[in-house]
Amino acid sequence: MTKATPAYARVIASGLDFLAVAINKGYLQRTIPNSRDDQIAQLLGDFGEMTDDERALVMARIDRGGASVLRCYAERMANLSVRTKDSAPAYRGLRALALAWRAEWDQREIWVVMGPVFDALGRSGADARRAFRAAGALFPEDVAREFDAFAERNDLDEIAEVMGYVDGNGPDGFRYKRTW
Repeated sequence: MTKATPAYARVIASGLDFLAVAINKGYLQRTIPNSRDDQIAQLLGDFGEMTDDERALVMARIDRGGASVLRCYAERMANLSVRTKDSAPAYRGLRALALAWRAEWDQREIWVVMGPVFDALGRSGADARRAFRAAGALFPEDVAREFDAFAERNDLDEIAEVMGYVDGNGPDGFRYKRTW
């Protein structure tokens, strides 16, 4: 039997209870960043240091509620990237969407949030198409294909609007506002 990576051991030891919907009510609208964002960022960082087998085990532990929290995180990180002109938060948001992919009942929910994440990557100076491909490469082929497919869309210049978002402001700065 192979020894677990330190990253996998940390995730197993801490658990994924912080992704429970019951303790994340109103998370999307909370101040950005906050301690929940930090917890999810740690999970995503650890995920990148795991073996493929360990990643598969973690993905299997994400439930539908956890997928919803990860989608909110991705949208929040898109906002943070635009505010700070730093692509790192949006890139973490991409990883969160990929991690949520298999647990999401309707993946169109994830595709919608890909819009502002893609837009935020571009606004923060990143090559958004390349970022989507790189994020997908950490995940199983079925997930990676979806990220590649999104990056090939022909409407990416106005993708946030296409997905139902407009520029707005919240109490802590820039926020993508939903039009739906």
